[in-house]
Amino acid sequence: LRGLYRAAAATVLGGDLAPGRKIVDKMPLNLVDAGLIHRLFPEARFLFVLRHPADACLSCFMQDFRANRALVHFDTLEGTVALYDRVMDLWRHFRRVLDLDVQTLRYEDLVAHPEATARLLLEDLDLPWTDAVLDHTEKAGAPVRAPSYHQVAEPLYARAVDRWRRYAPHLGDALDPLVPHARAFGYDMDLSE
Repeated sequence: LRGLYRAAAATVLGGDLAPGRKIVDKMPLNLVDAGLIHRLFPEARFLFVLRHPADACLSCFMQDFRANRALVHFDTLEGTVALYDRVMDLWRHFRRVLDLDVQTLRYEDLVAHPEATARLLLEDLDLPWTDAVLDHTEKAGAPVRAPSYHQVAEPLYARAVDRWRRYAPHLGDALDPLVPHARAFGYDMDLSE
């Protein structure tokens, strides 16, 4: 399996898999395969981009995803929350039982302090700093195949931070399954703030 993955990566990257080259697989739902990934690539480093669970779910629910086996769950808020709950239960289990090399990056830190957060991330990944890191809009002319394609051309913004609070009065108990995850990740879900 390790060889098959490397062959597929070489095909996608044009055959350039020089020793020491870092490959980033940015599929968020690959978290469910963290155990297998760790088994096949024990040296793999995981970049866990964390966001308030309610904001993450609301963002996914509000996207116009093309349905597939995983993304079909985002058709309803309840389905979105249920998928998040199952995925994070599994991820937190892996964190408890496996010796994973994980760097956690908080979305809220990135939008509040982009340069400082990016510098820490690159330092942890042993990658050099370049000012181009902060100019993601320069690449915006290239084709982007992601639900957030329209956001690539925008500067980082904080308007989506704590967005869930504006919707919470209308959601009833739909977000309740997220409370344990919010607490585990150091977020609150108190509406009195």
